[in-house]
Amino acid sequence: MTGTRSRLPNNAAKTRKRLNFNSVKNNSNRNSNRNSNSNSNSNVTTWFNANMLGATKKNVPSNKRRYLRVNVDANGKVRTVYHRNAFIKMLRARNTRSPLTRRSFHPNNIRRYPPTPIKKKINNALRKSNRKK
Repeated sequence: MTGTRSRLPNNAAKTRKRLNFNSVKNNSNRNSNRNSNSNSNSNVTTWFNANMLGATKKNVPSNKRRYLRVNVDANGKVRTVYHRNAFIKMLRARNTRSPLTRRSFHPNNIRRYPPTPIKKKINNALRKSNRKK
């Protein structure tokens, strides 16, 4: 006989078991990849949508997430993320106080979320210099 040998085992039960194992393994890989971004937002406790109502992470598009520098914790963690349009409405109404902490802010204090590592270092340096004064 000069034919090629099939790579499938003769036992059908072994074949099914192998195929099932591979599909379970692939599903777990897909789920872990899908949920890998959740750790970057684990420190955020409050999300606000465009109407300044409570929201979830899914309700605020990633390209419209903003935070206030005056609301950053002492250890540099952002606690509240807003929709960009919420700030536009606040500034039109001439309301320049943070809705949660009531600290006054300037439009220059509005930053894009999530902050890059370089921005985190700058924010930490500014915060330390303000403590010494």
